[in-house]
Amino acid sequence: FFYSTLAKSLFYLKDYAGSIDAFRECKALLPDGQSLSMFDRAYLQKAEAALADNLPQQQQPTVQKTIPKLKPPRFVPREEVSSFTKNPMV
Repeated sequence: FFYSTLAKSLFYLKDYAGSIDAFRECKALLPDGQSLSMFDRAYLQKAEAALADNLPQQQQPTVQKTIPKLKPPRFVPREEVSSFTKNPMV
């Protein structure tokens, strides 16, 4: 059961190779005559497909996006802010 949960967690983290290994370990630990659940088999198939799809992409260089610089916030003195807001509680 632990390896099944680990495998699905690794799948969601996009560690497809680790997910496949965990599913294989899960299969090995099951009692004779039992197999992975329908959901586990579906996750295993998705992980295998995703790994096959990702292999060519990993070999290509990645392009990093630049993050635009924002202007720093304008400083407003406390007195100026408090003069614009009227607090009926005071």
